[in-house]
Amino acid sequence: MSPTLGRLVPPLALALALAGCSPPVAVPPTGGVPPSPTTPLTPPPPTDPPEPPTDLPTPRVLVGQISQGGNGPCYGLINDDGQEFALHGPDMGTFPTGTRVRGTAGPPADSADCGTGRPVRLIKIERVG
Repeated sequence: MSPTLGRLVPPLALALALAGCSPPVAVPPTGGVPPSPTTPLTPPPPTDPPEPPTDLPTPRVLVGQISQGGNGPCYGLINDDGQEFALHGPDMGTFPTGTRVRGTAGPPADSADCGTGRPVRLIKIERVG
């Protein structure tokens, strides 16, 4: 054996011996599906509707002229866009035909039939102009 090779063999042998003593290194998987977490990322779907309901319609403001007047509880209204509404609101007052009003309306009452137009329930109504 040559003197140069004799000097290289012991350090190489030591390096190889020590390389086998290190703990194994985890290698991340390549491609495929990542491991699933132990906790689900999304909650399960609800089994009952929320209390109170979260999808209640918001009140709507209507501005226009009374087309079917009287002392209630039914009124007709044609709004400024030309749409016709059948308003239902007990104890709202007297509004003669032609009166310009602003009203706050919600979903219609199930039992109310106030004629032609889109049915709505009056929450508030006032004269304007």
